[in-house]
Amino acid sequence: MRTFLPIIHFSHDLVSNSGQLTAVVPLQGFRATKLRLYIKEFAVHSIGKAFCTFFLIFGICLGTQKVGAQISRGDVDLNLQLEITDPILILSHLFLGTFSPSCSQVADVDSSQVVDISDPIQLLSHLFLGDPAPENLSLFEERLCLEPSQEQAERGMLVYENPDPEGNTFACLTCHNLVPDADATYQRPGHSLVGALGRPSYKNGELDHFLDAVNVCREFWMITEPWEEEDEEFLDLTSLVRGFNPVEATEALELQIEESTHQGPSTGDPVQGCETFHSTCIVCHGEGALGTERAPSLVFDPINPLDPDYIRLRVRTSGNSDTVYENLTGGVMPFWSHSRLSDTELEDIVAYLSERPVHECREIEPPPVGVVLRSGELTNESNGVMGKVEELSTGVIRVVMFNYDGEGDEVRPWLYLGDDLDNGLSFGENLVREAPGWEDATLEIPLPDDLTMDAYDHFAIRSISDGSVFGRCELLPIDNNGEGTVVRSGQLIERFHGVRGLVEELDTRKLRFSNFYYDGAGIDVRVWLYQSGNPQGGYEIGPDLLRPSPGWVDATFVVDIPERFTPDMYDSISIWCVPVRVSFGDTKLE
Repeated sequence: MRTFLPIIHFSHDLVSNSGQLTAVVPLQGFRATKLRLYIKEFAVHSIGKAFCTFFLIFGICLGTQKVGAQISRGDVDLNLQLEITDPILILSHLFLGTFSPSCSQVADVDSSQVVDISDPIQLLSHLFLGDPAPENLSLFEERLCLEPSQEQAERGMLVYENPDPEGNTFACLTCHNLVPDADATYQRPGHSLVGALGRPSYKNGELDHFLDAVNVCREFWMITEPWEEEDEEFLDLTSLVRGFNPVEATEALELQIEESTHQGPSTGDPVQGCETFHSTCIVCHGEGALGTERAPSLVFDPINPLDPDYIRLRVRTSGNSDTVYENLTGGVMPFWSHSRLSDTELEDIVAYLSERPVHECREIEPPPVGVVLRSGELTNESNGVMGKVEELSTGVIRVVMFNYDGEGDEVRPWLYLGDDLDNGLSFGENLVREAPGWEDATLEIPLPDDLTMDAYDHFAIRSISDGSVFGRCELLPIDNNGEGTVVRSGQLIERFHGVRGLVEELDTRKLRFSNFYYDGAGIDVRVWLYQSGNPQGGYEIGPDLLRPSPGWVDATFVVDIPERFTPDMYDSISIWCVPVRVSFGDTKLE
């Protein structure tokens, strides 16, 4: 059978790597075997921009070959079919720099682990000369190439957050952030998982595959069985990490493991060490170093301090010596390399943990209690008084970010009505303190049992001895219940972090949440509007919902719906982790 193909007259200067397309004329009787030889010879002698031009014209004449409705090796534009545009795009990537495949595994047509000229040639041979189709992608490679579904991301989050039932209390989040380290709340001993799928090697260059690196963590730190590549938990974790960005080549990372050169008592700053501890070691050893289910208390002996050299040894070299890492000295605690925790930071932590009693470096804001009914901002009149005052539904006045130099004589909270300052009443304890007084502190002051809300509408910090006012504010109502008629509503279905409660859409362009529970953990968690079936295509509204433990307990709050969102743009609501793009709880509004 005669085959009608275009033939191109091409002149190429191998020294200057330039070529010129001079003519295109039809030719009959070009046999398939000669075409194969011609393609290969052309590839060797004419690599350059005109190579792409040739196959563009070639493809216009010959068309495409469709494949089944799933991604396959060679489908670099991810449109679920093999066609001439795929080798053209690979050529554009190799020689023009005008295209970058979102997944190198798909562009690796011959499965050689390298994307080169042989890949478009093999794909062309399959499309037009009857050569075998590229081999199938593995399940792992498919997960690398495709954005995760909502279900995959949710399952991956469960794998990331939770220990293996057969292992110890460690999970992936114990050592690795899911966001860039610079944006994370806590610094962890391992590098962020962002970009991890594109690294050329792992574990200081000892391993070549992401799975092998994960299994080192599982076997030697999580103390559980390794995964196989087809295991669903591993594939879901891969999808979660893949969801942050397409897999792109990133640099290999090194963890320097060696003992500290410091010995004996620390010369570090215990106050700074406390702050550093609470952004690093707190993940396992807990607030105030009091311990958690993952690690013991470090203040168990109130008299004898921990040995500074022992602290340094455990921090720098803890870990099973049978792993791929060198210089580890035993134990399950994750080690902290110099790139993850500097010598200065370590010495500050050693100074903090060596003190007895252990230094309390900061006032920990207590968890929110009840619903805020009225609030106001203190105006500073003297003594550096500042802060936000909140009247809670549980009969408590809470003052957050409270500052006051602590000077004076018998200084107490004061409530009064209107402008009638002198007819008010004091309550709570004397706030006088030695320097530096109160710095960004949180006060929770119970109100007298017989006091009703209509008896006061102002709050002050006042000296009882001489009547002077250090700071005051008016308590203004907050619309926690929302006004308007319920248009649509739904009960949140719990996915993660204990999220549940009732959501009501009001005709005043508000969403009212009531009987709301959420432990307050996560990374930038917002209210999310979306159409059912397409949660990834939604919109965030309202403030960040993160809160210290225990988070939100039987709470009520209202979020305004921006004017640009009309009711037909959404029919579902989620409590949504924005960076990870996962729902913690959701409902369809009926």
